[in-house]
Amino acid sequence: MKEVCFSSIDNTDTLTKQLSAFGESLSAPENNATQMNFSRTMNNSENWIGCGYMKKSTSHMAYENVRFPFYSIVIVIKGSGSYIAQNGSRHKLTPGSVFQRFPETPHSSYVDIGSGWREYYIDCDRGLYTHLCSMGIIDSTTPVFSINMEALFLAKIETYFKRLGTVPQTQLPDLYVEYLSILRCLFSQSIHRENSISGDRMVDIACHDFKTKYKQRFDLKVYCAEKGWGYDSFRKRFKHQLGLSPLEYLVRKRMEIACQLLRSGSKQITVIAAELGYASPYEFSNQFHKHFGIYPKHFRNGTTATIE
Repeated sequence: MKEVCFSSIDNTDTLTKQLSAFGESLSAPENNATQMNFSRTMNNSENWIGCGYMKKSTSHMAYENVRFPFYSIVIVIKGSGSYIAQNGSRHKLTPGSVFQRFPETPHSSYVDIGSGWREYYIDCDRGLYTHLCSMGIIDSTTPVFSINMEALFLAKIETYFKRLGTVPQTQLPDLYVEYLSILRCLFSQSIHRENSISGDRMVDIACHDFKTKYKQRFDLKVYCAEKGWGYDSFRKRFKHQLGLSPLEYLVRKRMEIACQLLRSGSKQITVIAAELGYASPYEFSNQFHKHFGIYPKHFRNGTTATIE
């Protein structure tokens, strides 16, 4: 299958006029609809892919501090608005802008009144999003960017949109390949990227998340995939900046809280172990001894014995 990517357009005014004209000329019936979308489950799996079109011509539309349960990437065809990312950064949206709605991530988007808003979007379930992030197909570090493209690419999305609602199940694998092709084109040909995350910022985000996640047992590789970070790169940056691996940092955090709980209260060690995410008090006790050279009950009692 031939992959259609964007051709370079240096003149921004030309790009805007071209995209706006294409938005007005989309074939019926979706150009007359407020919103149309299709989604299909991939055969016997739990994964699904979707695509849609929306127009908003006369009124203001806003999603304020929303958390979508799935992933969506939106291409602005016509109109103007703004997007506010989780970190509070604001981005202006114009024809050629692309913005992402990350699963369970708070964000806001606004459409300007009377701007004649037109958009295409493609989406998928959270599990597939995580998988595509881990493969490097989706870049979750950049919530908003711009693209240079011809109407040919939007025609490709329009065709994909129509086919998704009509093809039999046996042809869904072919559509999935087209879906990946569209994503690949968007991210590989993006320009004027905003908020590219730095190594320091990546570590800051992780430390903020770990303030609450230390109580949970979670897979760091899955965590990185959901953030769109490479696990090895993240681990190296984290250790370079803090002198500890992410796992060592989490263990130290648990041990610090354990010391506070052991000395300041009368909670049973079994309860403390459960609150810190350990599967059993024995696992917690062994981890505590490995870290401090003393067992929790002796630490609480102020003794130095190391054998229970």
